[in-house]
Amino acid sequence: MGPVFFDRLGFFAILCYTMKSFFVFVVVSSFLLGTAEFAHADNIANLLHAGSTFVSANGLAKLTIGPTLTTFTVWLSGKELYQSQTPLPDMKVGEFFVSNNGKFVVWMLAEHFYDGLTKKNNNDSPALLFYAEGRPIKSYMYGELLQRETLVSHSTSHTQWVMSYRNPDWSPSDRRGARLSEDGQRFELQTTSFREYVFNVETGDMLSGRDSDLWTSADLIVYGPIKVESPGHVKISTFAVVKDDANVVAGVNEIHALDPTRTFQDRDYLTVVLKKKGDQWEIVQPRWTIEILYNTLGR
Repeated sequence: MGPVFFDRLGFFAILCYTMKSFFVFVVVSSFLLGTAEFAHADNIANLLHAGSTFVSANGLAKLTIGPTLTTFTVWLSGKELYQSQTPLPDMKVGEFFVSNNGKFVVWMLAEHFYDGLTKKNNNDSPALLFYAEGRPIKSYMYGELLQRETLVSHSTSHTQWVMSYRNPDWSPSDRRGARLSEDGQRFELQTTSFREYVFNVETGDMLSGRDSDLWTSADLIVYGPIKVESPGHVKISTFAVVKDDANVVAGVNEIHALDPTRTFQDRDYLTVVLKKKGDQWEIVQPRWTIEILYNTLGR
């Protein structure tokens, strides 16, 4: 059983094992961990191991991590196609995306990271690597893709830089922030800094890179606690600023906004995208659109 860390949620878990019993002690400790608003728990175990397997969208191609964690093998319809040709120093983290014919591979290192992106030199480390029949053909660094590098989410051991999505009931969505297109020809990536990229899988070339529609259309994006004042009306207070190009909330401690989606709930602590309509702020996205907790930001 792997360790589970609760990051600044006001809980400190001590796991004690004996030969005959298992005890879990949960101790409330705001002194040790601080307040809960700007953090969340780790629940991503993104360590790979020998034999870790990734399957193409059509189910015919399969990639398997080798026993030394420095190579991978690709199979098609049960037959070995090839092994990667360049040994890699550390294939312990990340996610692999395999084209339907097995010839092309994208390695993303990774949606969640141990040690965090903000450590020195991480922006100059590879984020995406493209392979053609086992040969590395293109790579991109974190600094090339993330941009607005403060717009990430930190927890005890991870930094999240790729968007993740929820369904209206807050269950995890099938939509991915990193994915191969249905035809397997393009790799699509959305970062937590509201950047969207499309790559040619066969060449690794970047076909497009732009700010998302949410970013470009927003007058203001904030992250903070929600209070429902009346149906369709909310208050956002003590918030962190994600985007405020016009500096409209400098010195402001709370925002009163219309919520035409009527999806935000009392005591939500979420990211909210707003537009100014006349003298009134209006929320433009349902509550489940952005689940990223921008807990590295200050006022």
